[in-house]
Amino acid sequence: MSMDAIPIWALLAATIVIVMVAVECGFRLGRRAQRRANKEKLPPVSSIVASALGLVAFILSFTFGSVYGRYDARKGLVRDEANVIRTVWMRSDFMPEPDRGETAALIRAYVDLRLAAVESGDLDAVNQALTESIRIQHRLWDIAVANGRRDMNSPVAALYLTSLNQMIDLQALRVVIGRDARIPTGIWMALYALIVIGMLGVG
Repeated sequence: MSMDAIPIWALLAATIVIVMVAVECGFRLGRRAQRRANKEKLPPVSSIVASALGLVAFILSFTFGSVYGRYDARKGLVRDEANVIRTVWMRSDFMPEPDRGETAALIRAYVDLRLAAVESGDLDAVNQALTESIRIQHRLWDIAVANGRRDMNSPVAALYLTSLNQMIDLQALRVVIGRDARIPTGIWMALYALIVIGMLGVG
């Protein structure tokens, strides 16, 4: 199961529990080791703990840096896509009827579909909206190509096709960055393993 499927509050609660349990286990192991050691010299645990916590800090900085970069890129893509959709909407006014009316209705449905999917917060709804938005994109492209072939030298048709192509590309880029470009589960597992080791040493 992907870590993204876990709610953030559940992930935070699980992390707190893991840290507390690891510290408690480390404390109990330390007391048992002290009773058994008697006069034997204890190993230098502090240096091991420092190394483990240093690795935790390094992976945390790498992880949060990656997440912040992706978040910043997602915000920029939302702004760019909104501008391109507005451009497509405005340039569609130059299309003849009945294609103009159908194009306007498709763009409205496209925007409403995307907004509803984001506001729902449901992954299945987002995937369904993605499938439907791709279908709308194909229909918009077919209409644009049919009008462009009527006048191959029309600069208006060329501008509209360019903006529509940008809209399609930006949505694909948003899907790659927002849904597919995730932090690998292996990095999360390594991070939690190092946290457990470090907290055992602290305890």
